[in-house]
Amino acid sequence: MDIFSAHFFPTIRYMADWIHADNPVLDNFENIQKQSYRTRCYIQGPNGRQMLSVPTQKNNKSRRIKDIKIAYAEHWRKEHFKSLEAAYRRSPYFEYYEHFFEDVLHADFTYLFDLNYYILERLLKLLQFDSDIKKTNQYYQAGDHLVDNDFREKYLAREEPVIIPSYPQVFEEKLSFEPDLSFIDLLCNLGPESVIYLKKLKE
Repeated sequence: MDIFSAHFFPTIRYMADWIHADNPVLDNFENIQKQSYRTRCYIQGPNGRQMLSVPTQKNNKSRRIKDIKIAYAEHWRKEHFKSLEAAYRRSPYFEYYEHFFEDVLHADFTYLFDLNYYILERLLKLLQFDSDIKKTNQYYQAGDHLVDNDFREKYLAREEPVIIPSYPQVFEEKLSFEPDLSFIDLLCNLGPESVIYLKKLKE
């Protein structure tokens, strides 16, 4: 079993690891971590690296990600779409995937895990990979004999971005190449060729 956390619009490295994993599984019993990719992602906006985050309700009694409820009092979905438009309207493939972004940001999910599951499922379908995502039925400790590869702590939002091979970006002439962003960035800039990039990333 290759175990992953459920991320909000996962990073490029996450997607590369997922499609190359032999038996990828999402952990829906882990505890939520603050300032992690479970509730945020990064894109390259007109002024540089920009965070998009999902607010969660403050009265969650359980810390398990499957029990964390999304807060909808703020109009964050509308603001996120505006940010995506500002960042990627000029990219080669934004119009092609615009309905995907609208569908995801208009989907009404009570729980954070369900939203993140849905995003990953939709991304895998776009890339024409197996989108039948398996979930854990319990919490597995790091080092458990059933876990072949544990990716839960590999991608940390609070650390410095990991350098990856460059690809064309909308604002690269103004801002230079920004590495280790959400897969959104790769998708809008490379479109279907994103699959080729992901495969080369693991070579």
